[in-house]
Amino acid sequence: MYGHNESFQSNVKAINALVSALKKHCKGITINTDEMILVSELENQICSLRDTIFTKYSENGLWMKDFSSPRTAIELKTHRSNSSIVKSLERGKLLQKYDNLGEALSDNFITSDHVDLLVKFNSEKYSDFFDRDIDLLVENACALSPRQFLQVLTHWKNNAD
Repeated sequence: MYGHNESFQSNVKAINALVSALKKHCKGITINTDEMILVSELENQICSLRDTIFTKYSENGLWMKDFSSPRTAIELKTHRSNSSIVKSLERGKLLQKYDNLGEALSDNFITSDHVDLLVKFNSEKYSDFFDRDIDLLVENACALSPRQFLQVLTHWKNNAD
């Protein structure tokens, strides 16, 4: 286990170093559309990783030694707001439950904004419909902007009611 954690931490440090280098490199230069898109896609990947890590940490119970809840542990150790942590955990749970959603995000067919919208519509009341229709919802998200996808989700919810 130690070797795994050491490797994981080394990889995170390497990513941090690369991000710092990119930040220095982009000062004083003109950024084109392709570069802007690449950074947006990188952000999706990092946010997805954070959400997955927060969720796995929340579920593994290692926080119990020093904290009363996983949210408290994450808040005190990362200095994130409670609302940010809750959103991250909800996205992480959704990404864990639906492989195709995680794949669409990893492949940059959708953004974290699409996942945020799906989280808002994923309630206990609609869970059976959500499970049944997730593939179709993800397929629609891939083709639409978040604003357009919100309209699809609203229509979907109205039909489920």
